[in-house]
Amino acid sequence: MLLALLLLSLLVVFLAACGDSTSGTQVEFIEFRSRQMPDGTAIVTSVQLSFDDADPIGPFATPNPGEVYGFELAVDAESVRLGVVTSTGGNTGAREIRFLGPE
Repeated sequence: MLLALLLLSLLVVFLAACGDSTSGTQVEFIEFRSRQMPDGTAIVTSVQLSFDDADPIGPFATPNPGEVYGFELAVDAESVRLGVVTSTGGNTGAREIRFLGPE
């Protein structure tokens, strides 16, 4: 449930940043950092991204919740969905997600 809310929130934030929904936004880089519960569970160890209705990109390895992982992309999109490919189980989520475009 929490992951579904995270995905919905991520989509809303991304769409709001796009402005005019007919033109999309150029995404050149994504950063992701997983959360972790005190007992060491709930770590997202790999993710994939789906922009608009295109096939997923990834998986991208994110094994250490103490690190922010960065991945280069070249995508113009109006929406994005971040999916967990593998995890340690439990109440997974993200501590940080950033989409970066051209300067």
